[in-house]
Amino acid sequence: MPVHQAHQMPILIAASVFFMACDPPKEDNTRSAPPPPVDADSDGVPEEEDCNDADPTVYPGADEVCGGSDEDCDGTVDESDAVDAGTWYFDEDSDGYGNEARPQNACTQPADTIETGGDCNDADPLIHPEATEIPCNGISESCDGDGGVRVPEDTASVQLAVDAAGAGGYVCIGAGSWSGARITQPVHIVGVGGYEATSIDGNERNSGLVIDGAPGTIIEGISFDNGQDTFGAGLRIQNSDEVRVQSCRFSNNEALADGGALSIENSNDLFITTNLFERNEARGNGGAIRILDSARTELTNNTITRNNAEEKGGGLWLLRASETLLTGAQLQNNSADQGGALAAQDGDALVVEILSVINNTASSTGGGISLSGETSARLSELTVRANTAETGSGVTVRNGTLEIGSVAFSDHRVNTFGGALLLRTGAAVTISDTAFEQSSADGSGGAIAVREDGALTVNGGSFSASFASTGGAIAITDTGSVQVTDATFTDNEAATAGAALYAAGGTLTATGVVFDGNLPDDWSCAAEADCTIETAD
Repeated sequence: MPVHQAHQMPILIAASVFFMACDPPKEDNTRSAPPPPVDADSDGVPEEEDCNDADPTVYPGADEVCGGSDEDCDGTVDESDAVDAGTWYFDEDSDGYGNEARPQNACTQPADTIETGGDCNDADPLIHPEATEIPCNGISESCDGDGGVRVPEDTASVQLAVDAAGAGGYVCIGAGSWSGARITQPVHIVGVGGYEATSIDGNERNSGLVIDGAPGTIIEGISFDNGQDTFGAGLRIQNSDEVRVQSCRFSNNEALADGGALSIENSNDLFITTNLFERNEARGNGGAIRILDSARTELTNNTITRNNAEEKGGGLWLLRASETLLTGAQLQNNSADQGGALAAQDGDALVVEILSVINNTASSTGGGISLSGETSARLSELTVRANTAETGSGVTVRNGTLEIGSVAFSDHRVNTFGGALLLRTGAAVTISDTAFEQSSADGSGGAIAVREDGALTVNGGSFSASFASTGGAIAITDTGSVQVTDATFTDNEAATAGAALYAAGGTLTATGVVFDGNLPDDWSCAAEADCTIETAD
């Protein structure tokens, strides 16, 4: 080693020792971890944030539960968002069902609320989930639809709706004009909004509805328009008992044969009520209605006007119909060859009561009513006025029997026989408490003419201001019989003889009658007649 290096080494060692001795002691930066936060109930929320660190179900964000505790530590208890809070509903119409559009969640029942909801109209106590549904009225009483298959909402056509409804189902037809359908199972068809809104239109080439083998079917609130078919261009009912047609309108329908608007065939116990039949036509019989081989049809409160048949029954034609009741109707301005308003043939127990037969026309006979064949009928509480025909402007009866009670006949005129009433071919008619006034015939029987072995019985009533060539009030024109009891004859006139009573033949008997102001005489009998006249004391 060189000498100078040996001398330097102690110096370096000494310097190193010096500097090491002068270094300050190093600081110990190691610290102990802080103690964990206190969470006595182990719910994951420290004591300082937990409003109850002794209950693991109580902490901020916990589910609030009804029961008086503040589980979510928000300072309130039993809020409406409690997981077990009840739902309550206001029931403003007090029907026991609340308005679900106004729910109220609470742990305790709020005032003026109930527990049951489901009310779809809380302003009407008749509308709630347990209410009886009235189908097809546009109102959901039970809050579960309108109770039927709806056209067009549910199906596109009436036929599809009828098929979908099933036996006993409802078909609710909305506003508009619809094609018809064939019904072979009982259904209840309703025009929502009535016949002013809902129409079944035949478009002058089809019928409206055909009911065939569907007993118990009900039709209401429909307008049947512009139908054309052989029978029943608006509605045809066949082989279907207990059908009901109500509150409908039939207009501008045409039958190529019979029943311009409605045809009823081989169907019993039908109820036709509160309908309007206007401007329908039949090229055969029954401008508005035909009833064939059916029993116990009841026609109540219908208006039958301005209908026409080329043959019989401008308003109605009944053939072999039994126990038909026609009541509360208006038969006005109808026309036909026979029976301008009504014609019936070979029927039994026809009852016509409490209605008006006015301004109807027959080109041949029976301007108002024509009865023929073996028909039996009763007319009571009628107004028969201003009908026109060649013979029997009010009523004509051929064969058969007729009872008339409390009927007012007035303003009839014919060119031949029987201004108001004509009996022919063995017809038997009994009249009670009936008034005949202002009727005339250019031939015989200004009010009543009896021909061809007809038989007339009159009990009470009055005959006034009527005129004819012979028999201003009543005349037997050839053969027949007339028996009058307790009737009054006032101001009747005859051009030749028998202002009140006249008999060209047959038998005329009058007892207890009152004559007053008849000209030129009260009664007259030809030599061929057998007459007995006794006035009241």
